[in-house]
Amino acid sequence: MRYLFLLFGLAVCLNVVAQERAAQNKTAELRDGRTLYVAKYKDDKLCAISYTFDDGLADQYTVAYPELEKRGIKATFFVTPSRVNADGLSIDTTRVDWSQLREMANHGHEISNHGWAHKNVTKLTLAETMAEVGRGDSAIIFNIGMRPVSYAYPGNRRFDDTTSVDSERAIMDYIRKGRVGTRTAQVSWGFKNKAVLHDYLMQTIERGEWLVTMTHGLTSGYDAFIDPSPFWQHLDEVKTLEDKIWFAPFAEVAAYIAELDALTFDIEETEDSLRLIPYLTIDCNLFKEKLTLVIVSASGEKQIIDFDPYKEIIIRK
Repeated sequence: MRYLFLLFGLAVCLNVVAQERAAQNKTAELRDGRTLYVAKYKDDKLCAISYTFDDGLADQYTVAYPELEKRGIKATFFVTPSRVNADGLSIDTTRVDWSQLREMANHGHEISNHGWAHKNVTKLTLAETMAEVGRGDSAIIFNIGMRPVSYAYPGNRRFDDTTSVDSERAIMDYIRKGRVGTRTAQVSWGFKNKAVLHDYLMQTIERGEWLVTMTHGLTSGYDAFIDPSPFWQHLDEVKTLEDKIWFAPFAEVAAYIAELDALTFDIEETEDSLRLIPYLTIDCNLFKEKLTLVIVSASGEKQIIDFDPYKEIIIRK
C-alpha cells in the first residue's frame, strides 16, 4: 500500500496566522488499523506560544530573563542594534548591552533583528531598507555570533503581502530573504491583568493557535506592566499546561510550520516495517527543525517520533 499526500497551510514567511490553518492534519490509515499523521506542532502539542520582547530594553534582561529562566521558557528578543550599549557600558541605562544579549543567546533565547534604527520600512526606499535591515543583521552577527533568521517590523508597519506595487514587493522580498519567518501578527502583552492573560491562554488552547506575544517594558516605558507579577503568574500557569503547549522562540515555531506546510511524503508498508520518504525542497541550511510524526493505535495509544524531514526513516512494526 502506498500513500502520497500534501500538507497545506499558510507560508509563515508571509504570515504568522497559524490559527487559520486547518484544525486537523492530513492522515493516513495503515494496514494494521493504525493512523499516521505529522503533528501540527512539535511533540503533538495542542498549540504553541512564542514570547517576544521588542527594542532591547534593560528590564527585559534584569526582570524578564531571570523569570523565564526559572521556568525553562525560551523567548525571542527583537533588538534595535544601534541602541544597544557596548559591552559593560551603560551609556543608555534604559537599554541592554551586547554582553547581556550574548548571555541570553547562550542560554537558548533568540536574539533577532528589529531594524538597525527602528525605521518604518514603508517610508524607506529599497536601498534604505537594505541598509536598515542589513546593518541590523551585521551587528547581531558580529556581537552574538549568529545570523538572525527572523525579523520584527519596527512599529509593526509593513506593506501588505498582496501588494502589486513592484517597489513595495521588492522591499518585502528583501526582508524575508534568508529568514524562516517575519512577525506579522502579535498580541500586545503589556499592562494586561491575570484574568485577561488567562483568557488568551485558554483561547489559544481551544483554537489550536500559535500565539505570538509582544512585550516592551516590564516595569517602565512603553506598554509596560508596571507590576509584572500577572505575567509571572501567567508563565506559571503555562508551565502547568506544558503537556498541551509548545513554548519556543519565534524562529523555531516559524520554521516548524513552514517545513510542515512544504512537506510531501510517501509511505511504504511491508509486513514488519513502515518506511516514510519525505520530500522537502526548502533550504535545509535555514529550516532545521525536526518534525513530529504520530502513529495512533486502534486503542488510541500514541507513538510519537521526532524525525528529520530531509531523511527517510524506517519504523519497525
